[in-house]
Amino acid sequence: MDMYVTFVGFFQEGGPFMYPIAIILAIGIAIALERYFYLASQMRVNRKDYNALLPLLKQRRVKEIAEVTKKSSSAMARIVADGINKQSVANEMPVVALILNRRWKKVC
Repeated sequence: MDMYVTFVGFFQEGGPFMYPIAIILAIGIAIALERYFYLASQMRVNRKDYNALLPLLKQRRVKEIAEVTKKSSSAMARIVADGINKQSVANEMPVVALILNRRWKKVC
């Protein structure tokens, strides 16, 4: 109770300038709580996807990985999907380079 009285007294002595400070404090606390709950939920979703994708990645089952990543919109799924897409593009790059090289020779 003594702490409450001290706080109210401090607030009253601060005058009208204390109201904007209190509003900014409330907004800051609301943003901090929202970020905490959002990030905690995203961590759970990412961990769930990680546990689903890790065995598939170890076994290199690309089709199943692609299906899992299409169903999920988590950051973990997007990162794995981008990695698979880059790997498939990298496997096709020699063919693309050969085609471009042939076209370049025709132009020159």
